[in-house]
Amino acid sequence: MAIKPKIIYKFTYTYVDINVLMVSPLGMIEGYNTLYSKIKDIAIDTRNKILDEKDRSYEEFGKSVGIGADGTDTNLLDKISEDYIISSIEKKELPVNILSEEAGIVDRGYKRFVIIDPIDGSYNAVNGIPFYSISMALTNENEETEYGIVLNIPSGDIYEAIAGKGAYVNGKAAHTDAKKQGRNTLGIYLGKHSMPGTGNMTGNYRRVRNLGCASMEMILVSGPFDAFVQKGRGVRIVDIAASCLFLKESGGVVMDGNGHPLNMDLDVKKRYEIIAAKSTEIVEDVICELESCAEETGKMH
Repeated sequence: MAIKPKIIYKFTYTYVDINVLMVSPLGMIEGYNTLYSKIKDIAIDTRNKILDEKDRSYEEFGKSVGIGADGTDTNLLDKISEDYIISSIEKKELPVNILSEEAGIVDRGYKRFVIIDPIDGSYNAVNGIPFYSISMALTNENEETEYGIVLNIPSGDIYEAIAGKGAYVNGKAAHTDAKKQGRNTLGIYLGKHSMPGTGNMTGNYRRVRNLGCASMEMILVSGPFDAFVQKGRGVRIVDIAASCLFLKESGGVVMDGNGHPLNMDLDVKKRYEIIAAKSTEIVEDVICELESCAEETGKMH
């Protein structure tokens, strides 16, 4: 497959060469099986399908075409991506059930699930903001995530993790550097649906980012972010199942909004507050800051 430029949303992207990725170190490690590679192929092909829709306008992509299983609007881009992923799973005869943001549970008679967010960061995608992803996670028969992939659609970068085998960026091992911690860069969910007072903690950090794509923001904790915090309106399992595995396998931690281990059900309607960080020490620091912000907000009312 040739790597050739494509134009979409007035940005220049490239197709991903599956053959190059499959001879990467990741494709050779013990435990990297055919099912994982097929899921990766589906994610890559779905991105290329989206790139092929380049002639559609923002307005057309953002048009509501129904209500998803999670109770929120489904836009045309969400629908295109999800339909392609589900049809690909069926054509490749993957032995899995499906849990997806728009379709909900598709019971195909198996014990394992693929958890899908066909477009995480939909608002970004339909408004020309180049930060959104495809997220897919595979569970084992105990409903524990064993493989996850997040594909950054604008850049083509691929983030994968295998339980007990590590995290990888474009096939190369990824590690969270816990030494690079402090109050340097914070990723945080802000706006009218965030917890009142959450924004008050941003003054403690040198840089603050609110990027609108939880799957990618969590992954950035393995890089430039000290932490990513979402308090108030939480995230769903489809948003972050793959990212949780990636961050844990790279050496980071993911907790609920109170600093307890995060446990999520196979339910697209449930939402969870989260604190993802390079270390448990940073989680504890964030919780103290949130409590202080809450107290200050209480004094103001």
